Amino acid sequence: MSQRIFSASDFQDPPARGGRSNGRSGGGSVAARVVSALVALLITAPALLLVMAGGARSYSETLQRLNTEPVPAAILLLSAGLVLVLIVSLTGLFSSLGPLVAGLVATGLGIAFLAIPTLSGTLAGSLPAMGVSPLSLLVFWCQSGLLLATGIVFLGAALGRAIAARTHGGGRGGVKAVVSLVVGLVATPLGIVLVAFGSAGLLRSFGTAAESTTPVPSTLGLLLAGAVVLAGVALTSGWSSIGVSVAGILSLLLGLLAVVPSAVVRIFTTASGPLGSDGASGLGSAVALGFIAVLGIVFLGSAASGARARRIRR
Repeated sequence: MSQRIFSASDFQDPPARGGRSNGRSGGGSVAARVVSALVALLITAPALLLVMAGGARSYSETLQRLNTEPVPAAILLLSAGLVLVLIVSLTGLFSSLGPLVAGLVATGLGIAFLAIPTLSGTLAGSLPAMGVSPLSLLVFWCQSGLLLATGIVFLGAALGRAIAARTHGGGRGGVKAVVSLVVGLVATPLGIVLVAFGSAGLLRSFGTAAESTTPVPSTLGLLLAGAVVLAGVALTSGWSSIGVSVAGILSLLLGLLAVVPSAVVRIFTTASGPLGSDGASGLGSAVALGFIAVLGIVFLGSAASGARARRIRR
C-alpha cells in the first residue's frame, strides 16, 4: 500500500499549540494564506523581470564591453528588483504558500523557456529595451536556466517553511544548528559552482546565438543538480535557521558585487584558474546577472520564515 508523503494541505500552516488561532498562528489563518499567495503571484514575475533587466545591463557592460565603471541604470533596476524579491521571500513569514506560489511561477516559466526555444524571441518584442536587447535580457536568464534554478530554490524554501510549522521544539537544537551550518557552508558553494557550469553550458550550446533547438542533457543535468543542492540548503530552515542565514548573508554579499564591475571582472579572472573558462564564465555571469543576490535574499527570507514558524509552534 502506498503512503502519501506530501500533499497541498502540508503547505497550510497549523495553528499554534493548544489549538489557538488568534493571529499568532504564523500564517495559519485563511486570510494570511490568501494574502501571502496573492502577493507572491502578483510580484514574482515583475520582481524577476527587473532583476533580469538590471542584471543583463550589468552583464553587457561588464563582461561583454569590459566596462569597469558603475552603471547607474543597472544598479537602479537591479536594486528595485531585489527589493521586490525580498517582499516575495518574506511572504513566508505568514504562510508557506507565498514562496510556494513564487516557486511554481518561476519554475513554470523556466521550464517553458527551455522547452520552447522560440519563446524568448516571441516575448522579446513585447518587452522594453531597458538599455539592453530584450532578447538578450531573456536569453541570459531564461535559456541559461537561471530562472528555473531560482524557482527550484523557492520551492525548497516553501517546503522548509512547511516543515518548520510542524516541528515541535526538542532537545537537539544545538545539533540541528551545527548540521545546518555545515550544510550551508558546504552545499552553497557546491550548488553555485554546479549552477555556474550548467548555465554557462546551456547559454553556449542552447542560447539563441547558438541556434540550438534542444538543451544539452549534461549541462541541463549540472544546472538541475546545483539547483536541487541550493534548494536543500533552503530546506534546512525547517529545522534550524543558522546555516541558511549564514549562506544567505555570504551569497548576498557576493551577489551585490554585481554593481561593482571591476569586482565582477576580478571574480571572472580569479575563477578561471580553478574552474576553467566555463566555470569562470558561469560564475561571473551568475554574479553579474543578479542570480546570486536573488539566491541570498531567498535564503534569508527562508531563514526568517522558518524561525518565526518554529517560534510560534512552541
